[in-house]
Amino acid sequence: MKKIIFITGVNGAGKTSVMAPLKSLLGPDFELHDFDERGVPDNVDRQWRIEETKHWVDLGLQNIKNNITTLICGFARPSEIAGNESIEFILLDADHDTIKQRLAKRYQSPHSVAVIEKVSGKLLEKFIADNVYFSDILRKECEGHHTTIIDTNNLAPENVAEQIAALVK
Repeated sequence: MKKIIFITGVNGAGKTSVMAPLKSLLGPDFELHDFDERGVPDNVDRQWRIEETKHWVDLGLQNIKNNITTLICGFARPSEIAGNESIEFILLDADHDTIKQRLAKRYQSPHSVAVIEKVSGKLLEKFIADNVYFSDILRKECEGHHTTIIDTNNLAPENVAEQIAALVK
């Protein structure tokens, strides 16, 4: 049975990094999307994320009718999509230090810092701290929904992509 699979996790968990290798591992029965590919507004909020989640679920349901599994890499919460047996989650998880290091590396240039601060509505330090804090909350929520969790701490994106592909094929 074809499904909708959200590859979720906080910023810095490794979602974006797995997209290219995952695309090369999946065949034509799979469609892969980045949650943010339609654009992210300034001062992004929960309501925008819920509306985007609905968009991706609707696309995935249409793809199921066409015998295609849809994978969406982006932050989505199992608790906000209840009761649909066609939807699964895979959590990409990392420890606090790894998340901090990855985000600090990602946002080194003044331009990248300005962009994330505009989109998130937070100073970079607060943005990083919030992701670290929320990683524990998301992990507990995913555990409560019996979500597969992949620890990305010491794995190359290609290795994470291989694990995801093995789970979804």
